[in-house]
Amino acid sequence: MIYSMENDFLKVEVNDEGAQLWNIYDKKDGNAPRLWQGEKVWNERSPLLFPYIGCLKDGKFIEEGITYEGAPHGFAKTVVHQLKEQSEDHLVFVIHSDESTIKQYPWPFEMETEYRIQDNRLTWTARITNTGEREMPFSIGIHTGYMCPFDTKYAASDYVLRFEKKENAVHLRHNENGNLTGEEIPFLNGEDVLTLDHEQFPNSFMLGNVVSDYIQIEELPTGHYSRVYLKGAPVAAFWAQPGNADYVCIQPWYGAPDSADSDYSLWSKRAVQKAEPGETKEYSQTIEIGTL
Repeated sequence: MIYSMENDFLKVEVNDEGAQLWNIYDKKDGNAPRLWQGEKVWNERSPLLFPYIGCLKDGKFIEEGITYEGAPHGFAKTVVHQLKEQSEDHLVFVIHSDESTIKQYPWPFEMETEYRIQDNRLTWTARITNTGEREMPFSIGIHTGYMCPFDTKYAASDYVLRFEKKENAVHLRHNENGNLTGEEIPFLNGEDVLTLDHEQFPNSFMLGNVVSDYIQIEELPTGHYSRVYLKGAPVAAFWAQPGNADYVCIQPWYGAPDSADSDYSLWSKRAVQKAEPGETKEYSQTIEIGTL
C-alpha cells in the first residue's frame, strides 16, 4: 500500500512493501518527480538495506558454525512493514524479527523506519533495536535513485554531482562479484565536482573518507538541485546510467559489501555496526529539493 504526506514544498509517497520511499514531487517546480520511477534498467526506487549491505562472499555468512544464505542488500526491502504512525508530516513503519528472518539472520531485532517532511526537506530515520540477549552485528543504508535529468529538455551533460567541500576521498575497489578487493584508490584529488561522463559510470562504486556534509545533483542551466546530507556515513556509494536510464543513486551507507578474502563473518565486514542487548542505534539521511 502507498501512503502519502505533503506540505507547501513537497509531496512524498512511501510504499509499505520494504518501507520504500516511492515518490518525491517538487511542488515548487510543477510537481516534477525527483525520485527515479523504477523503469528500465533498474526496477527499484529507494530500497532499504538491512541487515547487511552489498554482496556476501559466495552469498553466505557463518555464525556459530551455522551457514546462512542471503541475497545482496538483505531482506528488509522485500517484506511488508507495518504502519505504526501517520500524520500530515511523518510516517513511521516497523518490522520485527520472526521465524522467517531468524532463518536468514539469527539475531532478534526491531527496525523502525520514519519519513518526515519539513519545508523542502525529507528526512529518513532508521532505528535498529537489538531485542535479543547477545551483541548484534548489522549494516544499514538506503539505495535512493534520483531523477536525472530533472527535465526532458536537458541532457546528462547539463548536470554535475557537486560535493559541499573539496574532496580527497578514496575509491573502494570491488571485484566482479561485488566484493571489496582491499584496494583504496585516491579519488577527486582536491576537487568538488563529479561529472556524469566519469569513467566509473555506468558501474556502481563506493567512496570512503568523504568529508562533505552533503552531495547534490545540480542542474547547471537552472540551479535546481537534489541534495543528499550524508550524516557522517562512512561509505558513500554511487550509481548512474548516462544515456541508458535517467537516474543517479547517491547512497549513504553504514556498512559495506563483504571483502574478497572474507572469513564469512558479519563481524568482519567493513564499517560493521553493533548493538548491545536492548540498545537502539539511530541512522538518518536528509534529502533537500531546491534551487540555488
